[in-house]
Amino acid sequence: MKLSFLKFAKSKPINAITPFNKGGNRIVLREAAKFSSIEAPLGTIRAERVLIERAFGDKSTDMRLYYDSEDRLIGQKRMNYDGNTLTDYSESRYTVRKKLHWNKYIFSLGDTQLIRYNPDKSIQSATRHKVDIVKEEGIDQPFINIMQYYTERTSDNTFSENFSISNKENYIKTKSIRTEEGDLLEAKTTASENIPPKVANDEYLTLRGMPDELAIKSLFRIFSKKERLENPDNIDLFFIKGSDINYIQGISFPDRNRIGIATLPILGQNINTTAHEIRHFKQDELKRKLKTQLWNKFFNRKNYNPREFQLALYFLKCKLQECPFPVGFLTENWYRKSGIEKDAFKIGDRFENDFKRRTSKLNRFFPRVTKHNMGEAMLPNR
Repeated sequence: MKLSFLKFAKSKPINAITPFNKGGNRIVLREAAKFSSIEAPLGTIRAERVLIERAFGDKSTDMRLYYDSEDRLIGQKRMNYDGNTLTDYSESRYTVRKKLHWNKYIFSLGDTQLIRYNPDKSIQSATRHKVDIVKEEGIDQPFINIMQYYTERTSDNTFSENFSISNKENYIKTKSIRTEEGDLLEAKTTASENIPPKVANDEYLTLRGMPDELAIKSLFRIFSKKERLENPDNIDLFFIKGSDINYIQGISFPDRNRIGIATLPILGQNINTTAHEIRHFKQDELKRKLKTQLWNKFFNRKNYNPREFQLALYFLKCKLQECPFPVGFLTENWYRKSGIEKDAFKIGDRFENDFKRRTSKLNRFFPRVTKHNMGEAMLPNR
């Protein structure tokens, strides 16, 4: 996998003898830092390291700050220490509030995501706060949609979740319990009286509010069940971040039980990519069952599955016709036209289109909400 560039910026030295403030904190180091695409948010141009002593030197925080081309803070990682022991760390991403002008409408979008981890990389808690503001020319008071999500690990290692989406006219609130893998165990939803239960209980609704990595973990479990994968717990899910997203959004290694999904801020695209890559695992499962189905066809008719047999033959044939060269300018067309990829693209598009249909129903009650959980703005329905 290609790694991102490394960039350096001019250091900003801090006086080493800066005294502690009244709260017992002081900055002891601020300098330019190297970064790679595996850790930096998409759009990072430069990074800084900031070291802060806390509790009059007994504790400390080691921070990495990431800035975009306009020198706006778009992400940070904070590692907290008690002495020399790492106690926890957090990763945050910010979509800097920006105004988009279109005809007589002004859109102002903001999105903050934070995940706090234990030293063993297990998740401790996560939050997301997203605001869409639409101001129409001639109207003094803007129209505001607010989406909030908070989850925290419980004593039995599940996660309690609180999610809400609201504006001045409507609201939907959900309290739920989810496993660390992303399986939904229980949910209780309340909503405005005029919102139909199908809209309030949409399986993708709470995922709109989750930080991207948590949403992808839940999508992975949803599509693994839909495809009836045999051993989803054995598959190692990893996230594609930073500049890597520019050239790859998803990748699967069935022979190594690994799958990678890009942490895109548009939920519809994450749905498409996750379903696409999960489909590759199902294709591989069916190919490996060909010998078993051949045996069943002739000797054990009771367990013979004609559909699985035909699909296994089809995917084996497609595998033999796959492009043997790396995907590039000259081979992309060959890659996309292969039966394996056509099938996976079809599945991904099917689930994304279903998500878009559900989104259009949600827009009836939150008419100025963005098309997905972040990204392209949706004009009022007029």
